[in-house]
Amino acid sequence: MARTVVVKGAVIEGAEAVPVDVAVDVSQGVPGISLKGVRDINALEIRQAVRTAMRAQGYTVPGESIQVELACADGFERKFQGPFSSPWGLALPIALGVMAASGEIDGRLLEGRLFYGSLDIGGNVVHQKGAIAVSELCRGLGLEAVVSSATPIRYRPSSMPLIGMDSISRQAIMGHNLEPRRVPERPEQIGS
Repeated sequence: MARTVVVKGAVIEGAEAVPVDVAVDVSQGVPGISLKGVRDINALEIRQAVRTAMRAQGYTVPGESIQVELACADGFERKFQGPFSSPWGLALPIALGVMAASGEIDGRLLEGRLFYGSLDIGGNVVHQKGAIAVSELCRGLGLEAVVSSATPIRYRPSSMPLIGMDSISRQAIMGHNLEPRRVPERPEQIGS
């Protein structure tokens, strides 16, 4: 039985954020993660980052076929053609999609939000440049922007609050139900 989840993400192309639908399908087949829509070397690195981050936070990476397809959201066109060349901000939505499609988290927690950020080997959400462009995109789409809590103040919009996410831990996702936790003024305030 196939389980499919679509998570909203974004990539930065030039100075603009482009919305990306991250479709994750978990079904029976050869185990592994297959990414469509990114260059091969980037796909290899993102797959490894997602697997490592999930395992570090205690999630089970499904022993099934995981197909991840990245496509520009309906109604948007890209300035550049071909695979996404800088997809690092998609590691967070890919991991969340895999967790939702495999039943590790409730997919309803992802609705109405756009996720943007990379993951380190411990499962922490890492800042990616482009938070201002992502927040402007979300304002136009009517979505909440979820980025790393460690996003420096100079990379944050002054007019629109962002939701900060520390990690993909169960506590960060389930305990807070991804309720809006505003990004602190300075990264050193994260622990408080």
